[in-house]
Amino acid sequence: MAKQAKESISFAKLTLGQIAAGLGVPTWVVDGDLSQANYSSLRAALLPFRAKVEQYVYHTLVPQFLNPVFRRHITDAYLADRLDLPDLAPALKAEWLPPRPMQVDPAKDMQAAKEALALGLTSRKQAVASLGWNIAELDQEIADDRARETELGLSFSGKESSDD
Repeated sequence: MAKQAKESISFAKLTLGQIAAGLGVPTWVVDGDLSQANYSSLRAALLPFRAKVEQYVYHTLVPQFLNPVFRRHITDAYLADRLDLPDLAPALKAEWLPPRPMQVDPAKDMQAAKEALALGLTSRKQAVASLGWNIAELDQEIADDRARETELGLSFSGKESSDD
């Protein structure tokens, strides 16, 4: 009986590995078992997995679902006279920027974003969008926060106030 149990566990692990391979994902995505993983092995498996997810998003999800649904919604709103637009064509274009996946080391990720901005490899708008935020809303929140802080005499810069 014990031999059958061991063989069953081996068979189940083998089957899960084959399912993961067929789906093109790391085994731990299917079974959730990270007991045999370390930082390097997780990272090595995660990078190609994220590339496959990105490929799916931009080559399947966006062109086959998001764009048609978006165009239909905008066209319906335009035809129902709910949009005040002189021309429909510009409104039918959308830029899809999904949020960036969570990082293992957020400090290094923020440093990389800072360097990409400094080197002109990305825009602040793209960097903010990759975090899942709208730049106009974020900028307004920052301006509102700074105005409120000034009004209340608050400073969150980490420096002591010079008004003492």
